[in-house]
Amino acid sequence: MQVMATPHFEEAVKFYVKKRKHLRIYEDIESVTDELVAGNLVGDKLAGLNLQAGAYAYKVRIANSSTNVGKSNGYRILFMSPSKKKFIS
Repeated sequence: MQVMATPHFEEAVKFYVKKRKHLRIYEDIESVTDELVAGNLVGDKLAGLNLQAGAYAYKVRIANSSTNVGKSNGYRILFMSPSKKKFIS
């Protein structure tokens, strides 16, 4: 499977690295993208969205490894799974 980041996602990651000093964010995100590349849809399916047939949206919570608090202080990633590609935004 292919994982593509949107420009908004890339800007948000740069913001967290530069302004918030979350230096391990790339490692945290890599764990999710590795699962998506392997074909495993992780996270909770979002209902009530008006998407085309066969497309689904998911929300994944990732712990921030720069802090020792857990997932509640981590990141939320939303991604859409159309027919054969996966997008993170």
